[in-house]
Amino acid sequence: YAQDSQHYSHNLVALRKRLSLSEVRSIGFIVWDADHYAAYIYQKAAHLLHNDSLNRHPAPDVLAVFTWFLEGLDCPIPQFIKEGAMAMQGEGSGSCGMAAYNYIESLAHGNIPDWECHISPLFRQKSLCELIVYH
Repeated sequence: YAQDSQHYSHNLVALRKRLSLSEVRSIGFIVWDADHYAAYIYQKAAHLLHNDSLNRHPAPDVLAVFTWFLEGLDCPIPQFIKEGAMAMQGEGSGSCGMAAYNYIESLAHGNIPDWECHISPLFRQKSLCELIVYH
């Protein structure tokens, strides 16, 4: 993104093509920033939602990069990032990735239990089982 020419990578070109040929209701992604994972989910109502298990603010470049990614697609461009509420992790618990993944999955599917720090090992075990079974 920060390069002068700002060309899309082959993966982004393929993703943009798929998005243009599909009916997309939401796009979820996880961002690694300052040694921590945070969740973002875009909903076609032009919202970009952010959630963070340490209650940190969104990374400063996420909105600009995501806007760049959406340019030229038939998708509303979000004007701001709306912060949500998520259960807090204990400092150093290493559960930020699980919490971020769960936030996106629960918004996308609606019937997923919400992540909580004290049951994070169960979420890790479930994710590992899914990784083994499906990949």
